[in-house]
Amino acid sequence: MNIPGIEEFNHGFVDCIRLGKESENIVRALCKSPPRTTITALALKLYLGREAVSKRLKSIRECFGIDDNNQIPILFYIYKPYEYEIHPERLQFQYLRDYGLVKPIFEDLSTYVPLDSRYYIPRGNIEDEGFGYLTRTGNLLRISGAPQNGKTSETKRILHLLKKRLDYNTVYIDLKELESSKKNDLKNLLNWFLFLIRERGEFLELPQVEISEKSQNIGLITQCGNYVNKILEQVPSGLAIGLDNIDSLFEFPIVCKDFLRMLRVWQGKRGSEPVWRKLKIIIAYTRDYDGDLELNQSPFNIGEEIMLRNFSEKELKTLIARHGLPIAPINPQVKKLMGLVGGIPYLTRLGLYNIALKRISLEEILNNATTSQGIFRDHLSEIRDKLHTNNNRLLAKEMRKIIDSDRPINIDNIAAKKLIDKGLIKMEEQDRYVCSCQLYRLYLKRYL
Repeated sequence: MNIPGIEEFNHGFVDCIRLGKESENIVRALCKSPPRTTITALALKLYLGREAVSKRLKSIRECFGIDDNNQIPILFYIYKPYEYEIHPERLQFQYLRDYGLVKPIFEDLSTYVPLDSRYYIPRGNIEDEGFGYLTRTGNLLRISGAPQNGKTSETKRILHLLKKRLDYNTVYIDLKELESSKKNDLKNLLNWFLFLIRERGEFLELPQVEISEKSQNIGLITQCGNYVNKILEQVPSGLAIGLDNIDSLFEFPIVCKDFLRMLRVWQGKRGSEPVWRKLKIIIAYTRDYDGDLELNQSPFNIGEEIMLRNFSEKELKTLIARHGLPIAPINPQVKKLMGLVGGIPYLTRLGLYNIALKRISLEEILNNATTSQGIFRDHLSEIRDKLHTNNNRLLAKEMRKIIDSDRPINIDNIAAKKLIDKGLIKMEEQDRYVCSCQLYRLYLKRYL
């Protein structure tokens, strides 16, 4: 079975709803029926004619681009497991395997979740909230969260919505792409920034600008703003820029300060210069800026902030379902694994992916979770190595206190903020912290 991606399913679902209440009832009845249920039996159950049910099922299949009635419950199990009751026989391993659901799609787990991935799990209404804020009330959206917690995925999805629904020109820029030598030079940074806006925003008809200190005594920031202003005057709908990993600039304080001040100035222009209302900016970051930028010059205290959290229990079960594993009941060992990783998105995906792919048994994953043979070894050793550096001695000391305590405790405020930014701890009570997950606790207790 070629399983549609989430976006394709959503389109099909909207079309299916438009078919009317009778079609929805047929879908629900089919989902609740065992795999061997015939169209005749389904029709009798619904007090409908066989021909009418057959035609409706054909229309439903066309909505999703599938050719087998038994594929319909599979789709609703993957994408709406809590809204549609699925007959237990349809969730048996043999049945799921026959329809190709237990065969995972190969994805690079070290990068963002693709737009059409069936493994993408929305946390609440983040996409619609971000899109709604940018289109109704504001021009700057901030997305913050621990490393590998979905910031890139959410940034790209909101940009995608702006392009798809409002025909915005969109530009995604990962500031980690830029080499350090250019980050330490404002002219080089701004020229690279404008080059990507022109190329990725599809403004190739505009001449490429070269910002220079020799340009008629006009400052670099002003030259950059003038070029963006020309772009905004030409776009019919608007320009949306996603700046990912903006905190990678923080280690270059002078250049970073100027760049952040520029973003704040651009937001201030929307009040007096209507053309600047067409500019929407999304900034994504792991840690807050702790430099000496004045409050009225910082982009981190304006706009709307979306703080990404870990998966809820319901979201975890949805992700389990999309990996072709039954959620009623959940395998006790899968439940143990979920308790070990605490809903942290990257660790959860890594565990479920390896289970579904059958690269390693679930028992082996659990037994080797904190060892150099385990699937989490690279992630855990990176955390350990960072805490062992001289610059992080205070963090390691405070982290050790949390690991050794069997209850939430208070630690140094600065260390607490940095450990939260790294995704290693969370606040359990007011100013009292615990380890983010049992996996980190067990590993760092052994190696820190």
